[in-house]
Amino acid sequence: SMTSKYQRINQLLNEVAKDISFSGDSWKSFLKSSAWTYKYSFEDQLLIYAQKPDVRACAEFDTWNNRLHRWINKGSKGIALIGKDDTLRYVFDVSDTNSPSNTPFSLWTIDEIDTINLIDKLEDHYEEIRIADKEDIVKAIEKFAMNIVQDNISDYTDSLMQYNEHSELEGRELNEINNKLSAFVYKSVVYKTLTRLEIPTQEIHNEFDDILLFNTPETMYLMGEAVSDISESFLSQISI
Repeated sequence: SMTSKYQRINQLLNEVAKDISFSGDSWKSFLKSSAWTYKYSFEDQLLIYAQKPDVRACAEFDTWNNRLHRWINKGSKGIALIGKDDTLRYVFDVSDTNSPSNTPFSLWTIDEIDTINLIDKLEDHYEEIRIADKEDIVKAIEKFAMNIVQDNISDYTDSLMQYNEHSELEGRELNEINNKLSAFVYKSVVYKTLTRLEIPTQEIHNEFDDILLFNTPETMYLMGEAVSDISESFLSQISI
């Protein structure tokens, strides 16, 4: 029945939220997947990751049909997301679709020529930042990300101050919570952005071990939403 299906998806959401906060590596593998679903909410990204971690482009049935002119393959299972009023809605990955006219589907990418152009455009958008070396895309992404995180983190820090009961952050000063959250969100945004740009990320294994600070559902969600929101505004800007 619909209710039991809804309850199953809701339970899946709780399980995956626990799973990804279990270790730095599990968080990293979530970031790798959600880099491709950056327009979705954190909750949706969790459910997509739980059901089909290697997605590349997700959209609803009607969007594939009417806007992108692709059909859903017979027998494809949709990825269930939680809609309004406890209903479920479904999205499909590009791998579940085909084009009647055999038109290949392409996602935005960047190459060397684009890189300098991209950095120039981002400098125009984020006015206070100047990049010395226009060839070094990784350094540039780090510098922009640092700025965006600093500009946007305070709302999330304020919420974390309020909702950190029983977590590793309980009883800490505002300043410390802000520093811990900023540093973790910054690393996550950089990793996610570089993944989406298909730029190799240095594999440092202990990089995300601070995930263990966000060890209650509330702290985990606040941190996840910060990463999700900030990545979205940055990646949307890059895609433009």
